[in-house]
Amino acid sequence: MDKLRTDIVKTATDLFCKYGLKSVSIDDICTQLGISKKTFYLYFKQKSDLVYRVLEGVHSQKDDFILLVKENEADQTKNAIDRIMAIMDYTRTKKDKAHHTFFYDLTKYYPKIHAEFSSKKQQETVKYIKAEIERGIDEGIFRKEIDVDLMALFLTIQFQSIISTLKKGSKFQTVFDFMVDVYIRLVSNEKGLKYYNKHYLLVEHEK
Repeated sequence: MDKLRTDIVKTATDLFCKYGLKSVSIDDICTQLGISKKTFYLYFKQKSDLVYRVLEGVHSQKDDFILLVKENEADQTKNAIDRIMAIMDYTRTKKDKAHHTFFYDLTKYYPKIHAEFSSKKQQETVKYIKAEIERGIDEGIFRKEIDVDLMALFLTIQFQSIISTLKKGSKFQTVFDFMVDVYIRLVSNEKGLKYYNKHYLLVEHEK
């Protein structure tokens, strides 16, 4: 990618996440970079084109999360509950408030871009959750009678719906923790719930 294009996307990402999409203009981005609007338009026809590119970049930055998921899948010592709790621990170590501001403004001011991207992410998330539920069933800790396809779709839609209706400044982690707890309780059998209680809930209470 052309260096200036990269610089524009990086600068826009920083400004959007810090101040929000509505508050940052093309003029602000150009001033920050010391370029003219004419130069800007050589790379992006309009602000919405830049917003979509920033959106792609925000997700691609999560390389360490993708690595965690792959390590989880390969780790034979972890069951389905351990894997989802490892992801929850990961989110607790990350400072995602800035990104939450970006996504809040995205749903409000660029609903078409949000809808298009969300559809793509929904398919990926459903596929991932489905695979995890199936592994949990094979491991003997998730209910065998679950309609796996329907449950994966239900959980994905519920999570996306709650996130999209959060007010600006709301705590993403609180919502994520809640949804993880709901997920585990919905899909676990008696053995799974005992494991969850012993290794995670009791541990949390003891802290």
